[in-house]
Amino acid sequence: MSNVLNKKGITLVEILISMTILALIATGVMGTIVISVETSKKINYEYTATNLCKNRLEYARALIKTDGFLALTGMEEDVHIDALGELDSEGEFIRKTSVDENYDGNQRLTKVEVEVSYYYRGEEPKNPVIMTTIYTDVE
Repeated sequence: MSNVLNKKGITLVEILISMTILALIATGVMGTIVISVETSKKINYEYTATNLCKNRLEYARALIKTDGFLALTGMEEDVHIDALGELDSEGEFIRKTSVDENYDGNQRLTKVEVEVSYYYRGEEPKNPVIMTTIYTDVE
């Protein structure tokens, strides 16, 4: 009998306990990875929307320099675009550009506001990125 008690080895219970602990740790790590990937995707959409706003404001500035302030009238409303800013009826981004001539009662000021929202995971757009700038005709 003492021969049986002195044998060393791993029992089935010990293996099951260690596998359970390993499974719990792996589940926690996988959950963290999934959340990280989702957050990364959302940040990428936000970053792209910000760049689309900046690009549109730069386009407006260039348009003013070449064609003057009158070129900005009636720009756009609810235009679907892709991540590059190209018109795309299936695009994930929606851009609105509003122009307020004679801003604050001053004929020399023009306010341009660009709003870009996006569909994320098929949901309706929320929390759009909005950028505003004021242009003046003073050289």
